[in-house]
Amino acid sequence: MEKLIKTDIPDLVRDMDSRAILNTNTNDYLAYKNKRDRERKLNNVVDEIDQIKQDMADIKSMLQQIIGNRS
Repeated sequence: MEKLIKTDIPDLVRDMDSRAILNTNTNDYLAYKNKRDRERKLNNVVDEIDQIKQDMADIKSMLQQIIGNRS
């Protein structure tokens, strides 16, 4: 049976079965999840931009080789 005991800190309780401290403030939890999702999306965009930069450098190198072979 799950038993929760309040702590001295508001919005925190202790689960007596697992002895874990739990945050009961759902607004803070949702804000954390939104921030984490935004950071993940930003990291994905940065990774995609880095890949595009590398692809452009490869294309530039290939074009320079083609032009060099014609001379």
